[in-house]
Amino acid sequence: MSADEEHIIFTGGSAEEAEDFIFAIKKRAYSKGKSKDNNWITEFVSICFAKKALRWDESLDQETRNDWELLKRAILDEYKEVSISSSLVPTPASSNQISVLQTVPAAGPSIRTGRIRVASGSDTLKGYVSNTFVDGNWCTVSSSQSTAAIFEFDQSGRSVKFQANYGSEDRLILKSSSSNWAPRKGVYEHAALLKNIGRTISMGSGWLGDVQVDVWSIGTGSELIARWLLKTGGLLELEGVGSMRDKRIYITPDCQEFLKANGTSLFAPLYLHFEGLA
Repeated sequence: MSADEEHIIFTGGSAEEAEDFIFAIKKRAYSKGKSKDNNWITEFVSICFAKKALRWDESLDQETRNDWELLKRAILDEYKEVSISSSLVPTPASSNQISVLQTVPAAGPSIRTGRIRVASGSDTLKGYVSNTFVDGNWCTVSSSQSTAAIFEFDQSGRSVKFQANYGSEDRLILKSSSSNWAPRKGVYEHAALLKNIGRTISMGSGWLGDVQVDVWSIGTGSELIARWLLKTGGLLELEGVGSMRDKRIYITPDCQEFLKANGTSLFAPLYLHFEGLA
């Protein structure tokens, strides 16, 4: 197989990778006589995204995904050179800890108001984080925007607070299923996504596990990312899973291990996106 025929993959790792990706797509389209065929190019590009870039691509509107000119601009705008703050310090990673970083808050307004959209391959779990709860304070998915909870996201503080009509100090928090939680990849572990009163540890979910409040940041494509502060230092990025039975939301260090333990007929991966109010 020639170099031109090798499969093209874009992971969203850097601005240079984005530029190389667009060049490779243009070169492939030209070699196939398809450089002016928008449909061929966008269909081909749709299978080239992987890892972070795949999540970002799934968050785009259909108009952008189906128009190569718009998609090119979106890629270059999203993946561009940025100055690295001295406070972005990598920490040593052990063999069972992946994507562990010290992070800095996202740029932009410190406080943002909006809803949290839930994306999933399961239609049952598509919608928004609801304003109703299971077991008193366990967050669930609502299929309707009209029953979505409204949040205030403090980017500098990495915390998400329910708007005042739910309680002035109700926050979106993670509570682990066991005390002294040490999440890591390759192991079945999980936490609950809960509405918690302030920063004190609630007994909600029936678990006596650890609670963390300041865990939230915005990634590519407005994705709302939870990162657990490890006792050894650094932050571990967690993943979302939903129950297709009662729509409650779980957070886990390894989605595949969670599904392996609980079954894909009952649970499915999900992704959270913060949508600001106009």
